[in-house]
Amino acid sequence: MKKLRIKFILICQASVFFVLLIILSTIIGVNYNKVIKDSNNVLDVLLANDGTFNLEPIRGDMKNPPNKETPFETRYFSVKFSDEVTIDVTRIASVNEKEALNMANSIKKNNGFYGIYRYKVKDADDYKLIVFVDCARSLDSIKNLIITSIWISLIGLLMVFILIFFGSKIILKPVIRADMKQKMFITNASHELKTPLTIISANNELIEIENGDNEYSKAISKQIARLTSMINNLTSLAKLDECDKIMKNKVNISKLASEAISSFTSVNDILNKKVNCNIEENLFFDCNSELISKLFYLLLDNAYKYSLSYIDFNLKHNGKYIEIVTKNDANIKSQNGNLLLERFNRGESIRGEISGSGIGLSLVNEIVNLHNGTIDINVKDGSYECLIRFK
Repeated sequence: MKKLRIKFILICQASVFFVLLIILSTIIGVNYNKVIKDSNNVLDVLLANDGTFNLEPIRGDMKNPPNKETPFETRYFSVKFSDEVTIDVTRIASVNEKEALNMANSIKKNNGFYGIYRYKVKDADDYKLIVFVDCARSLDSIKNLIITSIWISLIGLLMVFILIFFGSKIILKPVIRADMKQKMFITNASHELKTPLTIISANNELIEIENGDNEYSKAISKQIARLTSMINNLTSLAKLDECDKIMKNKVNISKLASEAISSFTSVNDILNKKVNCNIEENLFFDCNSELISKLFYLLLDNAYKYSLSYIDFNLKHNGKYIEIVTKNDANIKSQNGNLLLERFNRGESIRGEISGSGIGLSLVNEIVNLHNGTIDINVKDGSYECLIRFK
């Protein structure tokens, strides 16, 4: 539930952040484009009049022409290259003639920004005119808008975080309640089912003692074993769900893997499947030995149950990871293999063909998560691969 709450808070915060980012980017972008558009209009007027203001001849040709106050509000200068260089810096105080000439000589494009100055170039047959307009005030306004927007956004994000942090408890209460009820139901149902199963098993054994076993008693025994295994797995899942932390010790997992494989020797003699094991010796891992032993058993049980002819089991050290890889052929269609980690999901192609409950890999997933590992299942037509990594 803590993880769910953290994810909920992060998703809400990320959503608000991206919405604010889009809104602010749009506002800043619109304002910046307006600065460029307005300065270009002023430059067009100046270029049309050889570096001076005369609005009347071109006002009708412009969509948003400068107003009558523009000549008094605008700081600009121009450099004209013809037979001789003409520099006009009378309408600006921050640039002298030498600086204006250096700026004009360094221009390589027909328009753009040179620092805080927007410029445009007019190439005529006998001269070249470059006009610069000071956009410092407009750019400062945008800069202030960006700074103000960032501060307001940070304050807004902090307020949203506080609201979500406390509100998430209320929002997630129904989810927590439903999860607790589900765990209680599984635990209670498991305990309640064990008693009738024990009675059925005892009565079935008595019938076999008195009358001998037959196909019916064997079928009953088989289903009792299946239900008992399912109940035990459900109980284990419920217990793992309630665990936030587990007791860990440095364990030789190579030894645990070997013991798990040896327990399937008799099964392999019956099923006669080709088993390839590659276990790196003396691999130590800080883990819960009981859970890791159960993990090995579940992986091998799953492999023996669904494989057609071969099983590959590998335990090795790969860089900073300890890897457990199981492979086998299986009568299963290509699908998203990680869906098999969901409870009671066994894959459509094998459902009904092989007895099982679809809980084994869910248990494996829970054990891996409790040890901060990752699990990835790859299923293709006729092949199955499970890769587990622990740091």
